[in-house]
Amino acid sequence: MESPGTVEDTDMRDRVQAPIDRLPNELTLEIWSYNISHRNTWRIVPFIVDMSWVSRRWRAVALNAPELWSDIYLSFWNRKVGVVEAQLQRSKDLLLSITVDLNFKRPPSKRAHLLPTCVSELRQIMPLLRAQLPRWRSLDVTIHSWTLNGNPSGHNQAYYDIILRPLSQAAAPKLESLSVQYVCDLNNVLIFDGGMPSLSSLTLCRSIDIGLCHLARVNSLALHDSLGRIPLGEFHRIVDACPSLRHLSLNGACVHFPPGYLELPVLELPGLITLSLTAVPLFNDWITRRKQGILHSLSLPNLRTLYLCACPLDILPHSSTSPYPSLEKLHVAVDENGTRSVRRPGFRKILSRFPSINILSSDSDSLLQALVWDKGAPDAVCPSLHTLIWTSASAIDNSADLLRVARRRRLKAGHPLVELHVTHPAYRSMAPSVLKQLREVVKLQIRN
Repeated sequence: MESPGTVEDTDMRDRVQAPIDRLPNELTLEIWSYNISHRNTWRIVPFIVDMSWVSRRWRAVALNAPELWSDIYLSFWNRKVGVVEAQLQRSKDLLLSITVDLNFKRPPSKRAHLLPTCVSELRQIMPLLRAQLPRWRSLDVTIHSWTLNGNPSGHNQAYYDIILRPLSQAAAPKLESLSVQYVCDLNNVLIFDGGMPSLSSLTLCRSIDIGLCHLARVNSLALHDSLGRIPLGEFHRIVDACPSLRHLSLNGACVHFPPGYLELPVLELPGLITLSLTAVPLFNDWITRRKQGILHSLSLPNLRTLYLCACPLDILPHSSTSPYPSLEKLHVAVDENGTRSVRRPGFRKILSRFPSINILSSDSDSLLQALVWDKGAPDAVCPSLHTLIWTSASAIDNSADLLRVARRRRLKAGHPLVELHVTHPAYRSMAPSVLKQLREVVKLQIRN
């Protein structure tokens, strides 16, 4: 039997113990994992290092969780050689996720002297990481440093020499994801010529080359604009070299349309199910005097999801029938110079070509207006529409009555709108009366 003093001491420890210290180790690890996945780019040391310094118990928990040390993040602020050495040791034999984020624009002049220090420390860190090439699972490199006058910094070349050049003949047998965005005016930079047999996700800009022979297993491809653009013919060759491609993302003017491009054959992509276009412009063909976009050169019969962000709606193919008969989800984000100028008739014309979609996402009032079925119109647009997602952070107050009209008319026509998803900021800014009206006609969901 324990003495009364021992029991009293135990009760005292239980009373003074912080509530967070009473959490099971498994729950503590879940919380830490979430914070690591939502990293703060301004941290001087990784989150898990800070947590391992809080108490003896937390240090023991952290040191016995190698998965928390396998995410290595390097930036202008986070580049300690000792920290990287500790992460390599404590992650044991787990695969590594490596991020090198050197994306900073016009650093304050009082900090400009730190750039050479960053170069010096990266020269020590990168050989340590290259020695672990067989453990690399993902590599994300961004080199976008700029001078005070807005031009690419001369340090970009030094970063390239340290980070990318030594990878020209490298082999990464376990590398699954590769993302390289590098601002430069050089010719194509060859990396990983030794092979990446496990590569499935790829993000590149114009100045990076990994060889078409390494794309056979890539199912997710993203191309970004840089100081150069990919000619349309080369873009066709890249995409054609990805027989497993399922997801394609284009950002900016990353593809160059030469004169006479309409004479090129249409590229058939029957396996593509998701397409994302961000700020992709239209191009004029000076021979045919026609203005078209990248979608006019692609055939996507099995496309399921289409994202359009800050793109002119004329980028969609001109056709009397639906260009994507299997489309289920359409996401449209507008901007001041692009689709915001498109009024209700323009949106209705676009939506009428996608009768199969059941989920529509947008931040445009004009698009909401297009959903109202005019009594004189032969059919309601998007007859299969089930869920509407409002992605704007602004309130939907002015459109509440519009949604009620759309719901009533579509329900009468046999095409009911069932769910409405709104962002949390929009939800908080809505008047209680508006929320009550919305809940009367649709199932209201809150999204982060």
